[in-house]
Parts: sequence; C-alpha cells; structure tokens
Amino acid sequence: MVNPKNALLALKFFQSKLKPKREVILYNVTLKVFRKCKDLDRAEKLFDEMLERGVKPDNVTFSTMISCARMSSFPDKAVEWFEKMPTFGCDPDDVTYSAMIDAYGRAGNVDMAFSLYDRARTEKWRIDPVTFSTLIKIHGQSGNFDGCLNVYEEMKAIGARTNLVIYNTLLDAMGRAKRPWQAKKIYKEMTENGFSPNWMPRLRLCWGSLRNLTLL
Repeated sequence: MVNPKNALLALKFFQSKLKPKREVILYNVTLKVFRKCKDLDRAEKLFDEMLERGVKPDNVTFSTMISCARMSSFPDKAVEWFEKMPTFGCDPDDVTYSAMIDAYGRAGNVDMAFSLYDRARTEKWRIDPVTFSTLIKIHGQSGNFDGCLNVYEEMKAIGARTNLVIYNTLLDAMGRAKRPWQAKKIYKEMTENGFSPNWMPRLRLCWGSLRNLTLL
C-alpha cells in the first residue's frame, strides 16, 4: 500500500478490530507508508494522533520517523526526532545511530557526526552508503582530502557497498585537491565495479584541463 489516504482508512478499520495494545503496530505500518511517499507532514500529524489516543511510540515508530525525515531531505527534523527518543523511554539501536551520522552531518553538526562515526567503527555498526557519502563530502568541504580517502578505505575494509554517488563525491574531492593520480585510481575502481562515470565535466571545471590525467 502506497496511497496515504488509503493507509489512513485501513488504520481506522483495523483500529476497530484489534485490541488497544496492538495499536502501535498499526500506526507504525501506516507511518511506513508515509515514509515511502516521503510525506513527513502526514507522518508527524499521525504521530500526534498516536499520543492523543494514548498510544506509546516504540523504537520502530522513531526509526520510521527519522528515516522519513531523512528521505524527505529534512536532516534537522531527523535530529529532532532522534533527540526525542529518551523522552519516550526509547533507546536507539545500531541502525538508528548509523542513520544519525548522516543526519547530523547534513544538518551541519559535524562534530556529532564524527563522534558517532568513531563509535560506529568501535562497535561495528552497519553503515549505509548514504552515510559514507555524507562523511566523505564533509571531509571534502573542509579541505580534508586525506580524510575522504580514509573513509573510503575504511568502507572497503569492512566490505560496505559502494555506489555512484560515493565515487562522484570522491572524484570531486580529488579534483579540488588537484590529485589526478588518485582520481585515476578511483576511476579505475569505479569502472571495474560496473559504474559509468558522469563526472568529467566537473573535473574539467575544477582543474581547467585534464592534460595531466591519462584515464585510458
């Protein structure tokens, strides 16, 4: 089910059939529909309705709200939802903490993002490609180009999946760093992993020319 209106109708129907203690499950399922539709506004209104009905949100509720905010491109909202969890007696799991590395990074709280990343490495949390891309981008924006490469190497070391966004972020960073030899290495790994480059125009803008970079 991907239609928000139908999801609300289904929620009302099942609320009349199930015992109150099961209501949180119904709300969580409906919130996931809103997440899929990237409809944070409806999700937040439904959360308020939960509270009005005396339904206690659980970890699934908050992880869904956080991911809905991320998917809707509202990292600040994701941070707000994460920081509400203790108020409701909910403890974030590893997946939620990992997601917050990305959210804090995109919200501008770089120190918190890297603090969580340090913890993630120590406790071996599962980190998704979006989060790795955010970390690489943060390093690149601050001019810490070695940091970009370190995150990339750490990512490969744990067997994490790389995607086109990560490769493009790295290539942009190496372009700004004027490191054609490292861009060439990343390009090679990129094509070996089945990705087609779409970054050449951006590198030309960064470097003015690519005469020093032999890609083929």
